[in-house]
Amino acid sequence: MFAQMIKAHLESDHGERTAKKITLEQYLEWEKTYCFDGLKSLTPGQSFCSTFKIVDHILFFNAIDPAGVVKYIKDTYLE
Repeated sequence: MFAQMIKAHLESDHGERTAKKITLEQYLEWEKTYCFDGLKSLTPGQSFCSTFKIVDHILFFNAIDPAGVVKYIKDTYLE
């Protein structure tokens, strides 16, 4: 039963997932305001997701590698 569910999931067409793009100006503004979110104990990923209303579990739950989060944001979300 479980194997059939996995097979059906892998064979289904989920469509292409596109990431929301933000401008460099928006990113730089977020960087300035992140200091206040940091004081609220939010990670950079949580702050970014909250600010831009993005659902990205990789970004949201990565609290170990802040430099990796910044690289991921730039590679994925900057225009």
